[in-house]
Amino acid sequence: PPPTTYTNELGQAVLGAAYPMTIQFSGAGGADSPSINWFVIVEQPEAQVYADAERAALLSVVIFLAGILLAAGAAVFLAGKIARPIEALHTAAVEFGEGNLGYRADIKTGDEIEDLADSFNATAETLERMVASLKNEEHIIVAERNKLQVILASVTSAVIAVNMQREIILFNKAAEALTGVTTESVLGKQVGDIVRLFDHEKEIPVAVFCPVHEHAPEGITFQANDLKMKDSGGAEHFVNAVSGRIREGESIDLGCVITLQDVTREFAMERTKREFVSIAAHQLRTPLTGLSWTVEALLSSTSGILNAAQKELVERGRDAVARMIELVDGLLDVSEIEEGRFGINSTRQLMQPVLVRILDGFKRAAEEKGVSVTAEISDEVKEFDFDAGKMEFVVGNILDNAIKYTPTKGTILLRFGPEDGHVLLSVRDSGIGIPKEDHDRIFTKFFRSREASARFTNGSGLGLYVAKNVVSQHGGKMWFESEEGKGTTFFVSLPITRV
Repeated sequence: PPPTTYTNELGQAVLGAAYPMTIQFSGAGGADSPSINWFVIVEQPEAQVYADAERAALLSVVIFLAGILLAAGAAVFLAGKIARPIEALHTAAVEFGEGNLGYRADIKTGDEIEDLADSFNATAETLERMVASLKNEEHIIVAERNKLQVILASVTSAVIAVNMQREIILFNKAAEALTGVTTESVLGKQVGDIVRLFDHEKEIPVAVFCPVHEHAPEGITFQANDLKMKDSGGAEHFVNAVSGRIREGESIDLGCVITLQDVTREFAMERTKREFVSIAAHQLRTPLTGLSWTVEALLSSTSGILNAAQKELVERGRDAVARMIELVDGLLDVSEIEEGRFGINSTRQLMQPVLVRILDGFKRAAEEKGVSVTAEISDEVKEFDFDAGKMEFVVGNILDNAIKYTPTKGTILLRFGPEDGHVLLSVRDSGIGIPKEDHDRIFTKFFRSREASARFTNGSGLGLYVAKNVVSQHGGKMWFESEEGKGTTFFVSLPITRV
């Protein structure tokens, strides 16, 4: 039978097992030999039997629990090792998102997460430098803008900036004073509705004084003086206008910048001066003409009322009167040019006979000076429109200067012929030339170079100013090339078809 637990006679809880046993007596013979039946009973206290099992079970439980604890600890450790760097990256991302670009993710794991953190920190450092640079540039831009606003507020000229649609985007205080309107009321409005410019009575289109199209040149695009405009109250002003564009204008939506200098007061003073000069010149012209006739009458008299000394004195007087009349005529011409009354009466004719007549008129003066004057006049130029009287003045003035400022035995060459759809006239001399520092002022009124004034005290400095205006009114151009001590060449180019 299997072992069972029971309480023995000693009252102990035991685990016991009984095993039957039969003892056969031998030697008796026969089937009925005697035998004895025994039971071997084995007992062991129950506490001793299960002590090892309980210890083994307890050990197993302890080992199992320890394993669970170790696994949990390992899981927590590993989870922490992985989660902490990720949390550090998350914290860094939050800091960066809040604008703290100086924060750095401090991760030292020696694996890909550390590499990611290093890349993250490097990116943050780059962004920090870029933001610092942008802030610095922003400060510079703000400073420049403030400086520009101060400058614009302090300048006396009106400054108006428009976008690519010609809408006003900048309007300084001087512009407010000139136009009579406030900045707030004009921003976003078309500049043509606020500023209208007139050249005498002809209105200048806004597309001319404020070009904004993409093919418009950069730099100064329009420049004109003494233009008329009216403010919001109807008062008339005279302005000098300059418009300009920059290359980057289209990319920043800047069409052009217009500067208007109010010269109303100066214009009024200049007009008063011109009127005075005109009146004075007119008043002088009549007595000078009478005096010239008187002197000519004395010199042409055959009655012998003048002896040689007196005649020489009268001849000097005649020359002085002629110079005075030339000066008065020049002043009258300048006055008419500045008032817009110096008209050109063009007729279709040949230029060649006019040039021949002019050359004949200066033949004697050239011979007296000992200067050789030659001409190359082409017959290829046919009739075209020009004012013969005015062009006689232009060519005569150039020839007169050439003869005056060319020394004895010098040469003068006049050329005339067609060139690229125009007629080109040139007068080249071997005279004293024009100093380089005086080149920019040759065509200004009343200007005479230092060398010319030293050699010839007579002269008003008006001839070339008037001549250039005559050529301009013909739609032509006048310029010169000169080298001091080697001579000068003046050029006049006229369109064959009147512009």
